[in-house]
Amino acid sequence: MLGITITTTRRLHDLAAAAVEALADRDMALVGEQLAADRAARAQGLTDALWRRLHEQHRDLTAHIVQLTAERDAARAAAEEARAQLDPK
Repeated sequence: MLGITITTTRRLHDLAAAAVEALADRDMALVGEQLAADRAARAQGLTDALWRRLHEQHRDLTAHIVQLTAERDAARAAAEEARAQLDPK
């Protein structure tokens, strides 16, 4: 009878240990999923910030190009006017 009690106790102990291990594995999987979700959210936030910055730089560059084009056109017009004044045909 004592042998049956000891065997049953060992089996219960083994089952409890297996249950604890299964719970720990499940918890680690959940933690891993949460970490992956956090990393994905962080990466998405960085991507959004980079796109915003790229858009700002594009806007600034476009404005600079427009300004340079206007300055070039004004310089061309001034040069043509100066040529016209110097070269009376």
